[in-house]
Amino acid sequence: YTLDEMVKHIYNKLDLLPQSERSHMFINELDLYIDYLQKYLDNHKNAMDARKLKYSESFKKQLQNGIEYYEQILPVMSFPDQAKRTKMLNELNAATFRLESIQLPN
Repeated sequence: YTLDEMVKHIYNKLDLLPQSERSHMFINELDLYIDYLQKYLDNHKNAMDARKLKYSESFKKQLQNGIEYYEQILPVMSFPDQAKRTKMLNELNAATFRLESIQLPN
C-alpha cells in the first residue's frame, strides 16, 4: 500500500482490509483488561487479602465505567458502515457479560 492509502485507512476514508473481521481497538483493549483481571484473581485466590480484594474491586469498577463510557460515545464514533457499528456493540455486550461473570471473593 502507498503511504497515502495507509493514511486514508487510518482516518476511515479507505478500507484496506474489507474482508478482515478484526475487533475495534477499544474492544481489544477491554478484552485484555478483562483477561488480566481474571488471571489476577486466579493467581491470588489462595492468598487474597484485603488490599488485593480492594484492588480487584476497584479494577472491576473501572472496567465497568469504561464500558459505560464506550456505550455513551458509540453513537458518535466514526464507522465505515452500520455493520461495523453493530459488530462493536455486540462485542461490547459480550465483554460486559464476561466482566459481570467474574466473581470477586467475599
